[in-house]
Amino acid sequence: MITGGVKTTPVLAMQLLCDLQPFTNIIEKNAAILFNRLPNNSFWRDYDSDGGHNLKTQKGFIQCVRENIQYKVINDVPFELLSFANPLDYKILDIRLDLVLDVRKRDLSPTALHAIALETINTRFPPEEWLHIYTDGSLLDFAQGAGIVVFSHLFSFYFHAGPLTTHFDDSTFALQALSNYNENNCLRVQNCRELLGKIKGKIVFQWVPSHRGLWGNERADFLAKKGTGILQNFRRDLTLHSAKLEIKRIFGESFRLTASRVARDKPWSTLCKKSHGIPSSPRAAAVAKFRLLTGHDCLCAHLFRFNLVTSPICVLCDTGQDMTAAHLDECSALNDLNCIVKRYWRARCLMT
Repeated sequence: MITGGVKTTPVLAMQLLCDLQPFTNIIEKNAAILFNRLPNNSFWRDYDSDGGHNLKTQKGFIQCVRENIQYKVINDVPFELLSFANPLDYKILDIRLDLVLDVRKRDLSPTALHAIALETINTRFPPEEWLHIYTDGSLLDFAQGAGIVVFSHLFSFYFHAGPLTTHFDDSTFALQALSNYNENNCLRVQNCRELLGKIKGKIVFQWVPSHRGLWGNERADFLAKKGTGILQNFRRDLTLHSAKLEIKRIFGESFRLTASRVARDKPWSTLCKKSHGIPSSPRAAAVAKFRLLTGHDCLCAHLFRFNLVTSPICVLCDTGQDMTAAHLDECSALNDLNCIVKRYWRARCLMT
């Protein structure tokens, strides 16, 4: 992306706008990725990586990378294996994937689905007889991983599921995995069945359509999104691809945190948030918004700071006010325009 910023624009502001990191961060990130590739090299097996190999005047590559704790994302915990299960311990789970009406989610409006789902819950499981517990998961970023939540009016909790967890696009597949007793189930499904079998009360799983305004379901979705931001240690080996994604995420978050501290009192501190929306605007609008946000907008007040004009006062009207971004909203020479972007480019045109 071409920012359109002038030479006086802070470099950090342009980096945040374009989602770019400083070269020092990129070098450290690539060094960490390269270090994780070394175990795949046959020469690495015969190399004493724990010994002291410092150069005379500076530290070596391995020593520099190991001092940067941000790259440490590998965990040597082995995979868990399936254990033997007694067929007599199997408990038939009551799983319902239908609603009171035979409908398909894509064929009805959100309002109609909300009404049918609400009727299903109240008819089959009256609140005065059943405890309603909602579960949901959310995956916002493949590098960051997913969050999982359990919510009810009595309790709720959410946690991070890890980037290597299998995330089903539809919860019906997860419910079908619980009800399908075959020899190919994973350890987590088997453990889940065992835990459910230890519960004395009656449990029924009811599928409901997501994002249709059900209060408990929407609360679960909200908490699941919060769960994606929780950091946790990995419980199994990472592939090189997953390690690279995790390293990039760690360095990206570190840069954003540092940038937030530097830009705390700056007018362009909103660039630290990814929701500012400037890059998605048309070219002329993006340049105008970025210049006005940073204050490096080539208006008289900005140019006067560098002795490029004789006065910071607006040259388009006779109010005697400094020509700043805020003044464009009340400049009498621009009253026929109702958009700040159009006002800015008109002012720049009249100034020249």
